[in-house]
Amino acid sequence: MSGWILHQTHARVTVATHPTTNSKTGDMIQVWILGTQDTPLTLSRQGRDSVVCGQCPKRHSLQGDCYVNIWQAPQAVYHAWRNGVYGTLRTFQADGRHKRVPIRWGAYGDPAFIPYVLLARLSDQSIGWTGYTHQWQQPHALRYARYLMASCDTPEQAELAQSQGWRTFRTRYAGSPLTGEITCPASLEAGHKTDCSRCQLCDGNSSVSTFVDPRKSITILAHGARSQHLIRIGE
Repeated sequence: MSGWILHQTHARVTVATHPTTNSKTGDMIQVWILGTQDTPLTLSRQGRDSVVCGQCPKRHSLQGDCYVNIWQAPQAVYHAWRNGVYGTLRTFQADGRHKRVPIRWGAYGDPAFIPYVLLARLSDQSIGWTGYTHQWQQPHALRYARYLMASCDTPEQAELAQSQGWRTFRTRYAGSPLTGEITCPASLEAGHKTDCSRCQLCDGNSSVSTFVDPRKSITILAHGARSQHLIRIGE
């Protein structure tokens, strides 16, 4: 697997990897936001995973229903980074893979922690992308609405985010109504009509300044190995 360090601070490192075996996303460059001080598993066990997940209510330290198995790919990517096997942003751009393969911002971690200028530039250079943030209620995050979906947990949150210029991606539970949304075409309940690499509906609001992006927001039923441990916020 090839990998590149896109950005690094004292607290976080952003790594892109490719290829992937994720059948739902299909062929996408996977971008991981990881803490630099400890492994993803350690951060979760010690309740410090907010450094990469923000205040997401689904994070592992809260026993939420995050679908990411952090002891698998995130752990492996972290250890590879620590072992110095990944390239740099310069080599990533020289490789040009993002011009042929779409980017998945946030295979683990919240991409609103990535500097906006970097995320915007690489997205604009790419063949396409998907991305989601639970930080959409933070004032600094609004400009990310151009590139990311607001991750919402209730119909009320989705309506609020949409009124602020976001398109939304909402995990819902059986019986929860749709609010101007469509079911994720790559989901089990939609019959896996496509995958994320071909669909790319979750690429933010292309007309965030005018609120006129005609595409609907997206919803999906809770899924993944931890979905039985639901935090049913507001339900």
